[in-house]
Amino acid sequence: MKYLSFFLFTLFFLNGNTLFAQCEGFSNYPLGTEAGKRNHYDYRQTIKKGDINKALPFWRKAMKYTPAGSSAHYIDGVKIYEYLIKQTSDTNKIVALKDSMYALFDQRITCVTKTNKKKGDILTRKAYTMYKHNADYELIYSNYKKGIELAGNKVKSFVLYPFAYVTVEQFKVGKITNKEAQELYATLSKIIQYNIENSKKETDIMKFNELLEKVDDVFYQNLEPAIFDCEYYSNIYLPMYEAHPDSAELFRSIYHKLVSSGCDKYSPILAEIHQKDSLLFEKEKQLAKLAQYEAAPKSKKAYWAYQDGDYMRSAELFVEGAAEDEGVDLSTRAEMCFKAAQICFANLKKYDKARTYAERALAYRPNWGKPYLLIGDLYASSGPLCGTGTGFKSQVVTWVAIDMWKKAKEIDADPFIQKKAQAQISKYTQYMPTSEDLHVRKLKEGQTYTVPCWIQRKTIVRAYNQYKKP
Repeated sequence: MKYLSFFLFTLFFLNGNTLFAQCEGFSNYPLGTEAGKRNHYDYRQTIKKGDINKALPFWRKAMKYTPAGSSAHYIDGVKIYEYLIKQTSDTNKIVALKDSMYALFDQRITCVTKTNKKKGDILTRKAYTMYKHNADYELIYSNYKKGIELAGNKVKSFVLYPFAYVTVEQFKVGKITNKEAQELYATLSKIIQYNIENSKKETDIMKFNELLEKVDDVFYQNLEPAIFDCEYYSNIYLPMYEAHPDSAELFRSIYHKLVSSGCDKYSPILAEIHQKDSLLFEKEKQLAKLAQYEAAPKSKKAYWAYQDGDYMRSAELFVEGAAEDEGVDLSTRAEMCFKAAQICFANLKKYDKARTYAERALAYRPNWGKPYLLIGDLYASSGPLCGTGTGFKSQVVTWVAIDMWKKAKEIDADPFIQKKAQAQISKYTQYMPTSEDLHVRKLKEGQTYTVPCWIQRKTIVRAYNQYKKP
């Protein structure tokens, strides 16, 4: 394009000392002040319309004769250079154009900028522009650092993340220490927080909140060595611990933060915190367990008691739970009582209690065969309790046992119940008294008989020979 050679002029102009150092205003324009303002107006209108080529000669005059006429000369100049950079693929020309563009920011500070805050703002914008155009990070960093120092809290949000990124990159290659990186992180965080608290527009507040997250992400990335090391966190958190040594939430957070930052967990202070935390953890665990226990339904407490070997308490809790637990159907209540009966039989050998609980299960679920099977097993196992284990007193328990097994078969068609009940009947029929045993005791088959001992249940007298084929 015909104006591309203009970069040679700007390179000379922006690096020259004679014209550039004068910083003249509109009154320096050859045709007078009004003509200088008109030239300024004309090129600005053309810029606004997007016609850079047409604006170039007007802008060149403005920069040549009236560089201090308006800060817009420099703002528009950056746009012009960025346009020219896009128009060429010549590496040498691109380098020259970029250098000239960066120099515009310095000249703007010299010619039209009075306050340090404004100078700082311009330097941060220069650094941002250099970042966009892949300039040397060391130069970007130095411009950013000086700009932030001058600008204070009044910095645009868009320029801050690149500074954070470049700072971390400089740390990675050893150009700055972690102490310097820490200081800059603190400065950036302070600036961002100030703007979050003092910005008037919600959109600005949102931008700075998002920026804070991004800055944290880049500074706190996993680096070796880390920017924020043990010493850094110790200086922050140990005074907090010393001020509030009994705050569990605080000292736990401090311990994990310091250990994760590379501090020696066996150091005296961390060992002290760890021991304190361990003792508190055990106490909290016991309290949590107690609270969980108190809030749990009794059926759950029954399981815990069983696991602890407290079988009697377990059985009692199952029965209490069957009566008291909310949201439990009748079938489940029956199961609870049946479990209590099983515990009393198998673990405690308390046959009378086992029968009581089995009967309570039947009260909740009358047509269930398992409780009858269990009661039958209780009776069948009572021979040694009610006699010597052999002989008439031990044999009569089979009558009531068989009664229970028959009852199970009658009310419950479950194949398991049917098979189990019949197996028990077939097994224990042979242990019933014989006809001779009945004769000796003047008993007749078919008469009512109350089985003594703990059983105390009525049954019908039967002789073994009656059941040769049960």
